[in-house]
Amino acid sequence: MRAARKQFAAPAGEKVVIAATDTGVEPVEGELYAATADRISIVREDARAGRVAVHFPRLGFELRARPCTQPHVEDRKAMRAAQSLGRIGHPELVGCLRSAEVARSTGELFGCALRSNPSGSGAAWVNPKEAARSICGCEFRFLRFFWRVDRWRVEVKLAGGETLKSLPIVDRDWNDFLDVAGAALGNVNREQRLHRFLNGRVAREIDQDEARFIRLGLTRTNDQGVCWLMLDSLFPLPRQEWVAELGESRGSNEKA
Repeated sequence: MRAARKQFAAPAGEKVVIAATDTGVEPVEGELYAATADRISIVREDARAGRVAVHFPRLGFELRARPCTQPHVEDRKAMRAAQSLGRIGHPELVGCLRSAEVARSTGELFGCALRSNPSGSGAAWVNPKEAARSICGCEFRFLRFFWRVDRWRVEVKLAGGETLKSLPIVDRDWNDFLDVAGAALGNVNREQRLHRFLNGRVAREIDQDEARFIRLGLTRTNDQGVCWLMLDSLFPLPRQEWVAELGESRGSNEKA
């Protein structure tokens, strides 16, 4: 019997590489943020969004040490691969994620049935004993943002036509963007103005992006023994210029 391959381990903050185990997708380099039994998270620099956190499922990806030396100049193929590390854009990153688990319908998400919150909020949950996995990627047609209870959420229409309602946003990059955008608007009708902006300007940008993609995850099992669905990742990533536009709009309104 062949011995199981020992997994590479590294402390948080160390430079690492995330590579697909069964495809030819180029690896992604960054600083290790966290590594759990289900996923690996790294922090990297994005040319458009700045410093962002990116999450990969354990299944289909592995953590590797960053090469200590660059390949020889004569090795053209290896040099091209090295030059690409750390410069991957979000379309290429989404390409990596699409090589893992991807669903077109709610039944394919976690390999089990989804149940709706009896309160009528539209939130969905699963029985963790039935779920085959805890995170899955999705193609989607469109989404809308809204505020409920204590946080921003999204309603998403999947590629297959089904709609998931009231998914709490846990994507750190998007939550940071929402906090900064809200501060840029000031205190006067902040929620209503941000709602219009998100479902107008931002939603159009997302809809027009050919690489749009989401990853849905499950929360930890709660006291009732269920796991709620949540929006783990949303691509495209938010852009800094969107906040700048909000600031300019606020200034114009105050002058008027």
